[in-house]
Amino acid sequence: MSTPKTPVQRSTKRRHREKSAGITRMTLSLGREAAQALRALAKEHGKTQAEVLQLGVLMARKALAPAAHGTSPAPTRPAAALADLQAQMAEPQAAQEQDDDAAPPMRAAERRALELGLAGEVRQ
Repeated sequence: MSTPKTPVQRSTKRRHREKSAGITRMTLSLGREAAQALRALAKEHGKTQAEVLQLGVLMARKALAPAAHGTSPAPTRPAAALADLQAQMAEPQAAQEQDDDAAPPMRAAERRALELGLAGEVRQ
C-alpha cells in the first residue's frame, strides 16, 4: 500500500511529468473579451484552452511567415497585421449591434483561415 502524498508532492510529480513530455507551463494575461472568446472557442469545439492557444500560435506562425518566394515581409507588414487585428477585435462589437435575425458576416480571422487553407469541413 502506498503512502498518501501531499499536494506539494503531487504537484512536483505532475510538473516533472509535463516537463518530460516537453510541455512548458506559462502564465498568460488576457483582456476580458479575449478570455471569453478563448473559453467559448474551447467549449464550442470540445478542446482545452491550451489546445486552442496552440492552434492559434501555429496559425499565426503560418500567417506571419515570409512569402513563399523567399523574400522577407515588407516593412509595412506589421502595420498591416496590426490593422487587421484591430479590425478583428472590432467585429464582435459590430456583431452585437446587428439585428438578431440577420446572419453574422464572415470574420476576418475566418476569411484568413480560408485563404491559408486552414479551414476544413464543418460537421454537424
